[in-house]
Amino acid sequence: MRHMAVLDLGTNSTMLLLCRASPAGNLREVREELRMPRLGQGVADTGRLSAAAIDRTLAAAAELLASLPGRGRGLTVATSAVRDAENRDPFLDAFAVRFGHRPLLLAGEQEAAAIFRGAAHDQQTEAETLIDIDIGGGSTELTIGDRRNGCRLACSLDLGCVRCGERFGLLDAAAPSSLSRLRCEVRKLVEPVAAGFRELTADSPWRVLASGGTAAAFAVYQQGLRGFSRSLVHGYRARECEVAAGAMRLAAMPLAERTGLPSVESGRAAVLPAGLLILSEILRVLEVSGCTVTTRGLRFGLALRLRRGELAANFSW
Repeated sequence: MRHMAVLDLGTNSTMLLLCRASPAGNLREVREELRMPRLGQGVADTGRLSAAAIDRTLAAAAELLASLPGRGRGLTVATSAVRDAENRDPFLDAFAVRFGHRPLLLAGEQEAAAIFRGAAHDQQTEAETLIDIDIGGGSTELTIGDRRNGCRLACSLDLGCVRCGERFGLLDAAAPSSLSRLRCEVRKLVEPVAAGFRELTADSPWRVLASGGTAAAFAVYQQGLRGFSRSLVHGYRARECEVAAGAMRLAAMPLAERTGLPSVESGRAAVLPAGLLILSEILRVLEVSGCTVTTRGLRFGLALRLRRGELAANFSW
């Protein structure tokens, strides 16, 4: 088996997924590592990646790439924060100078389609209609399809936990009015997407998955875990009422108190309430009682595409 890696330069997190590929074409996750340099800090206001955020992200990438074992090939991608930044090209050029390869900048629809592929990969029923919600730092990707035919409709919305946390004043203890304003914004953007989903499926039943850091962090928080456990997070059933209650509880806490919670990663404490509010309101718009958390999403979807020759690697080691 040969190693394959996907390095994801996200708005809040920089993550590395390491897989092994078999001759039969199967992929097995070896490990996934996370750093939270918050590349997109302030981008929604300034339109630019800050020098400090770039330095933090390059340092995180160096640390993650240095940990790769053996030999293999990989793909580095950049997403919402870099898409939105006026200085995206200088950042991508700086990355290329330091690491010898230029990250692939994913369009929102490309990101969404790859997320669906990863999230749907291990679902049991091929013909079942699946919706996936993936809340990132700068955007939320909503997708619908099934395992047999793949993604049928993909949408990327400017609803991210960093973007909305900054915009609506949720990074520290927040007023109830701030929560209400964010819920209204989510509903305004998501209702047309939900209507499109209903047209596409002619009111047939669907099952909702949630991938990405917000959903995984909620599963950790709700179970009172002291760290991430794939076996306890993957497949966790998150009820909308519990997501909403968790969002309100965390949003009311000062940041220092949230950061001290053993079940909340310090790098996610500031942005988790906004992410949970987005997730809760999307579930309400979809008129479902909850969702199933999946630890597969963008990085696994990209690794599948890389393994099958649908994307070219942009680095090797």
